[in-house]
Amino acid sequence: MKKLMALILALAAALTLVACDGGNSNGGSLDGSSSDDGSSNGDILEERDLLQSKSIAKGNKIEFGGIDWIVLEVVNGLNGKSALVLSDKVLEKREFDESSSDWETSDIRQYLNGEFYENTFSSSEKNKIAESDITNTGNNTKDRIFLLSDEEAQMAKYFASDKGRIALDINTGEALWWWLRSPGDSVGNHTVEMDGSIDGYVFSGAGGVRPALWLNL
Repeated sequence: MKKLMALILALAAALTLVACDGGNSNGGSLDGSSSDDGSSNGDILEERDLLQSKSIAKGNKIEFGGIDWIVLEVVNGLNGKSALVLSDKVLEKREFDESSSDWETSDIRQYLNGEFYENTFSSSEKNKIAESDITNTGNNTKDRIFLLSDEEAQMAKYFASDKGRIALDINTGEALWWWLRSPGDSVGNHTVEMDGSIDGYVFSGAGGVRPALWLNL
């Protein structure tokens, strides 16, 4: 009787070992690959590719240089793909210039392509910002950071309506008017008002700044 019991216990132990060994597969995946969270490497790559694809599509929001940007346009050029992006929020309030409405000589152009550019972006980020040919009412310029023109701000492919141009202050969340680089109809500069409409007569005062740039992808 004791021998029979011993045999039964030994058989049960052997079956237990076989069951444990059979369940110890390579992460449970057919190809033997696995990740720390138990999903396959293929699944993770597909998800990352999807997120990257979304980030460069027109109308999406991306983070660059610690700032959220709206993608206005994606184009394929001779040097590859690039995207025109505009800051999602009004980043600060500044005067356009003390006495001029000309973008080429303006204080705000000097600031955006100087202090703002140097202090906001890392070296690797700067390498992704294209030096762009900017068309102006006066002399054309080459800039890495710029303001939209009156013409660009009215393009339906960028803004479907006035509502699409409304911008909020990054600190307070309140709607603010913001500068365009184009001279006004008679004096001053064009601006986008708090309701998203465009005004052409603002000359002075601290207006909202929404930088734009072409990003090499």
